[in-house]
Amino acid sequence: MKRSTEQGKKTWRYVEAILTDWFDKGFKKTSEVEAYQLEFKEKQAQKQNKVTPYRRGSARIEVVPEWLQKNPAVESNEPVNIKELEDRKRKMDQMFQKINP
Repeated sequence: MKRSTEQGKKTWRYVEAILTDWFDKGFKKTSEVEAYQLEFKEKQAQKQNKVTPYRRGSARIEVVPEWLQKNPAVESNEPVNIKELEDRKRKMDQMFQKINP
């Protein structure tokens, strides 16, 4: 009865199912049941901690190409040409205005 209330189940049918399960497993003493419950809880904890591809904490590692890892603005030793950047921005703004008047 204690186990059924811990699980939030208060029907006799649930209690009967637990007792039938214990009988099928051949338990004769409460110590056997307690050992089984402890073992079951440990297995459940291991399952929850186990990383699988379908759960959070996936062990998948993304392969990122080298060119993506490099930051050209930081690695470039060339001076930044402000005028050229402004011209490119102006051209892009003009293209945008043609698309979205």
